[in-house]
Amino acid sequence: MPLFGFLRGIFRPKCPAEFSSGNRGRPGLPGAREDVVPGEQVERPPFPLGEIVKPASRFYRSLRKGTGRARHVEPRNLEPPHLSPFGGMTPQEREVLASNLTKSLDENLKIVMDIFHAPRNADLIVRKFDIRAKNGTKEAALVFISGLVEETTIRRDLLGPLMKINLTKHKVNVSIEEACRRLVPELQVKTGRTFSEVVGAAVEGKTVLLIDGDTGALIVETRSVEHRSVEESPNEAVIRGPHAGFVENIRTNVSLVRQHIATPQLVSEYMYVGARAHDPIALVYIEGIVNPKLVEEVRRRILNVRADSAGTIPQLVHLIEDHPNNPFPTIQLTERPDKVASMILEGHVAVIGNSPAAMVLPSTLWGLMHSSEDHYIHFIPASFLRFIRWGALFATFYASAFYVAVVTYHPEMIPTQLLFAIASSREPIPFPTGIEVFFMEIALELIREAGIRIPTIIGPTIGIVGAVILGQAAVAANIVSPILVVVIAISGLGSFAIPNYDLVLVARILKFIMILVAAVLGIPGLTMATVVLVTNLFSLRSFGVPLTAPVLPWSRHNPDILIHGPWYSVETRPQNLRPLDAKSRTRLHRLKTPVKVRSGGHGRDGDLT
Repeated sequence: MPLFGFLRGIFRPKCPAEFSSGNRGRPGLPGAREDVVPGEQVERPPFPLGEIVKPASRFYRSLRKGTGRARHVEPRNLEPPHLSPFGGMTPQEREVLASNLTKSLDENLKIVMDIFHAPRNADLIVRKFDIRAKNGTKEAALVFISGLVEETTIRRDLLGPLMKINLTKHKVNVSIEEACRRLVPELQVKTGRTFSEVVGAAVEGKTVLLIDGDTGALIVETRSVEHRSVEESPNEAVIRGPHAGFVENIRTNVSLVRQHIATPQLVSEYMYVGARAHDPIALVYIEGIVNPKLVEEVRRRILNVRADSAGTIPQLVHLIEDHPNNPFPTIQLTERPDKVASMILEGHVAVIGNSPAAMVLPSTLWGLMHSSEDHYIHFIPASFLRFIRWGALFATFYASAFYVAVVTYHPEMIPTQLLFAIASSREPIPFPTGIEVFFMEIALELIREAGIRIPTIIGPTIGIVGAVILGQAAVAANIVSPILVVVIAISGLGSFAIPNYDLVLVARILKFIMILVAAVLGIPGLTMATVVLVTNLFSLRSFGVPLTAPVLPWSRHNPDILIHGPWYSVETRPQNLRPLDAKSRTRLHRLKTPVKVRSGGHGRDGDLT
């Protein structure tokens, strides 16, 4: 057994095995030098295995007679999940939805209204009208949901052309095919033949045209969902670089990514998650760069989500991540389209929805400490800022805990003059150092949380004033020592310098665990806690990719990991992703000598004329 191998079983939750295997047969996408496409792919069971097997096991257990072991149910024999709009419906309703439209307009409208529970459901609008055509007067109807459609588009591009037929002398035959080709000027139109297509289009915000005597339906794109305009992300603001952030509209979010990657190889797969809510999401990747096994696994996990609603993208993360019981983030969330575009170019897959945050996977620990602004400044200041962030992360983890351990158990490590200053400041304090630090950390968390909940106009002011007044009052009342206020301030400022919010939350939680261990065991306790923490990090994976890759396990990578290397030296994509195209650019030969510029005449080699 490897060193501290027993800890892997404690901190690694019971999850399905990784999704692929290479020539060496080891699980995991990057594993240990496996191939990308060659090799037999080992499919793992559907991701929500417990939700599938347990109800089926209870069902067969209720049927058995006498004593004995319950019948084992294989996941492949189970019924696949029902996606919208079939989810949450009775078998009779599913049968009706799967049937084709009839020639009777009244019968079609009756079935659709029954499915939507109209007229109790007042949002369903049915607009009937007559069309005097060459083949006789036809009765037609428009079906849509109020609030999801652009009524101006319906009047101009649907009702307008169809109503003008009644005023023209030359009548035409009216049918769904004729309306699609000649009568409806809207750009995005398609035909449907089943009630499922009609219902699905209506709940998405489209308008459906039904004509009496025709077994088809014309589905027209008329969606108009209100959302805020594109503005800068408040959580990932930068000084240099684009200032656009994602909004609560999937079409706008995908278009923001396409503005940064203008290539036909950029693929956006649209699918729906949730048995009842019908939440749209898009898988965005570059064909020819991304590992096809990674795309297949992301698609499979999302389609196997068994829930009424997947909610927003941050909520979907908890349903598809590898380690749902571990607080460390294994999927990166970002609100910046430029960051998503740069990671897609490296071979990642982005999941975008009606949410101001997009998920990028797989992610690594090093990527969580990167900021978008690193790519818009010189590599030397960018590397310096990255070291500052790593120092802030360690200060958040260890500043308060190290102070408790040294003051309580190891005062000999403190210089003599500083030791006398600490002892004199702590002389009137009635509490042990551990309780003192714990009290101040709780007060800091209260101020931080209150600053978020208070209205935006006075929130920052309350946070600053509250921290200053509380610190001064605590020192004046001899509850805490002055030097402790400095230590707590360093710990709090360090958490604000971490660019990833999920990692900040984990650091804030583990900080209290470190303080508790330091108060009980001192520096040896901090050492053991660090070993457990590092062991936990080594055991985590993000869609088969180790969280500490490409450093551990080591694989070939560009210098943009711990530091930000020169832009011209970043020539390869991360090999831990196993991209199909490993080269991001050819080697850039920089000019060694300056170019001479002439105003005229014939120039020599290396001259501009």
